[in-house]
Amino acid sequence: QCRREAAQETMRLFADWRPFAFDGDAFWNYRSAPARRAVQRSNEFSQIQAEQMLAVTCMRNKGYAIA
Repeated sequence: QCRREAAQETMRLFADWRPFAFDGDAFWNYRSAPARRAVQRSNEFSQIQAEQMLAVTCMRNKGYAIA
C-alpha cells in the first residue's frame, strides 16, 4: 500500500518532468543527445529517490522501522 501511494504521489509531483518537458528539440536547441539523456537519467533518479523516501516515511508512520 505504501509503495502504491508513493508511486502515485511521485507521479503527481513529477508530472512536469515527464518526457514532453525535456524531450523536445526546441528545449534543447538541438543540443547533443548524450546531454539530453544525462538530464533524463538525473530526473528519473530524482523521481526514484523521492518515491523511496515517501514509501519509507509511510512505513514509519505505520510503526515500522528499518532494522
